[in-house]
Amino acid sequence: LAHVFDECIVIDDRQLDLHGCSSGAGIIALRWWWTEIVPVVQASSRSCSFYVITGWGKHRPARRQIGILEVVCQELDRMHVPWRLHNPGCLLLTAGQAST
Repeated sequence: LAHVFDECIVIDDRQLDLHGCSSGAGIIALRWWWTEIVPVVQASSRSCSFYVITGWGKHRPARRQIGILEVVCQELDRMHVPWRLHNPGCLLLTAGQAST
């Protein structure tokens, strides 16, 4: 699945860049990364901080009412993943254990 989303790039195990993704593709990539990559990293590290890069939404088409940032925040809430805004285009996720 990692190669299906050419525009959704896993920078490394701790960062997921969703800049070029549609909202739907971004959610699928987020779910995959959180369930497949994050647990492996958590098992081998004491640090549980991860970043999701969404961008500021400056290049979002005008017809799109809601941006990737908002959709990702809603999905993280649904998944019960603790997060906070690190900067206007980046979320910091912290968790003791990945959940779906």
